[in-house]
Amino acid sequence: MRICLFDWNAIGHNPMILRAFAEALLPDAEIALAAPELALERVALDSVETRALPGERPQPTATPGKFSRNGQLLDKKDVAEEELDLIEAVCAELAPDHLVIMHSDPVLRRLVRRPAFSFRQSICVFGARVHYPSAYGTPLPLGERVRAHYQDHLVRRWQRRPDAHVVFSLDKIAAERWSNRTGASARWLPEPPIPVPLPEPSGERAGCIFFGLLAARKGLDLVANAFAEGGEGFRLTVAGEVAPGYEEELEATIARLRHHGVDVHYRQGRLTDQEVMRALASARCAVLPYRFHPATSRVLTEAAAVGTPVIAPDHGLVGKLVREYGIGLAVDPTDATALREALLQLEGDQGAAARYGPSLARYTHDYGGDAFRTAVRAAFGLST
Repeated sequence: MRICLFDWNAIGHNPMILRAFAEALLPDAEIALAAPELALERVALDSVETRALPGERPQPTATPGKFSRNGQLLDKKDVAEEELDLIEAVCAELAPDHLVIMHSDPVLRRLVRRPAFSFRQSICVFGARVHYPSAYGTPLPLGERVRAHYQDHLVRRWQRRPDAHVVFSLDKIAAERWSNRTGASARWLPEPPIPVPLPEPSGERAGCIFFGLLAARKGLDLVANAFAEGGEGFRLTVAGEVAPGYEEELEATIARLRHHGVDVHYRQGRLTDQEVMRALASARCAVLPYRFHPATSRVLTEAAAVGTPVIAPDHGLVGKLVREYGIGLAVDPTDATALREALLQLEGDQGAAARYGPSLARYTHDYGGDAFRTAVRAAFGLST
């Protein structure tokens, strides 16, 4: 079986997931990876065929329906059509038996309108949220509710395509809902395992870490709002790659934090997997102040693996996991007072890691280990 894994993203955790997906299928499938050159360098697998994609997917902007490439604004529909044309061209060249679109959310609306492929296809949908009010007690504003129901409708349409195989979701409840429909099956896709040995406990922990792809939607400005007062001497590490177009806003936010007395350690650029785990293991807490995040978070998984409690939003899947497993504090990040109190509470508690340790270990047991490999292989009928 020849499987093409397609992902037009080059930054964030996408290359890590791409590599883990390929490793899960090897050596029982022939794998071809189609991704930007930078992503392929990060995947670095010798046992797969590669096809470097031109450029990389344009990034969403604060304006709904608009994406940015090298400072140029593009319509979402045009970006989606460009990506689907690229997928068709790559598949014509690589001739796979199966295609996996590793991040289908931006193209799903137009994917369901295209003619069926001559081979099977699977998709990963990360932003499922129509079930948030009933499953997680998270109300959706009217516009978001409309988008959520429309996405759910598109998934249903995709499942009825003759070439549809499996729709993957990082949300168990979304996968369960979709699995009860006619057509293509649905599967929960756990987080990939940590790809490097975990660092030895360093003993003394200090400060709080804000880590990941640094983008406006991640909410660092909400941390700055929280420390408009009471932040003197608070130690905060900000680390990760910067999303295109966010550079100036990020610099201004860091300057605002420092102006209010926060001791900011800024590590710009991609960290190796080893550096990520060491940084998380040395912090007393990790903060994920997302305004709205319709998915899980890789940072949640990484922090739990090294026993670091988290401060996370009180909504959606992330909030539900934090509360259910007791792995940190779930607060409304737009409430400056509540966020500041949570940050000061965990960052000022040297014993927090030990106290939350058993809960973090339980979360890692349920969401880590070999679960990802098992789920991927089962979807393609491979023995586990």
